[in-house]
Amino acid sequence: SEASVHLDVCEAILVEAGAGEFVTRGASPDAYFRPAEGLKITVVERLVETLGGSPDTQTLVESARDAVERSCWDWRVIRKHLLNRFARRSTLVARLNQELAALKYSGAKDIDRFLEVGERVFRLAEATSHDKSEHRRVVKRILNTLPERDRVDIIQEVKRLYREVSGSYTASLDKDWAGMFPFTTCIVGNDELGEEITLVDIIRD
Repeated sequence: SEASVHLDVCEAILVEAGAGEFVTRGASPDAYFRPAEGLKITVVERLVETLGGSPDTQTLVESARDAVERSCWDWRVIRKHLLNRFARRSTLVARLNQELAALKYSGAKDIDRFLEVGERVFRLAEATSHDKSEHRRVVKRILNTLPERDRVDIIQEVKRLYREVSGSYTASLDKDWAGMFPFTTCIVGNDELGEEITLVDIIRD
């Protein structure tokens, strides 16, 4: 997997730099990486840094740091934790792509079922990534399932409503339509915000 390859490369680089070694336990032929004495914390911190600093990896980095603290910088525990997290995300991504590919629309009578499935797909996108641009991409993929004429009408209505709500014509020109309104309501609502406009509502209307 991508995670396993990433960790293998990190370990190989660290061994080459003299920051650790591959060792075996008992009769087991499988070698595992062990940081050099006195470099345990430094090596683990370097690993966490390689995970990146984008919004998409922020949750993974925070999770890795939790594992670091709980394991007292135990490389093997952290490695297992990261493999599990990466594996979970890759599974979600594969499922998201399958759901998007299977999404169908068969006419106005099908709109409620279509939007119900669309909401499920969007929730899956939120669970897969914290990147808002990825969420917008999924929204566009969902809308692309509709006939072109319907799609054009919906986008025009989204922009019209956004101009009305924001009170700014130029704002609607600068902003991506797929991010003007939330796709669907939050699972945990906020009564103080009142009734919010969602793309699902606009599409249904």
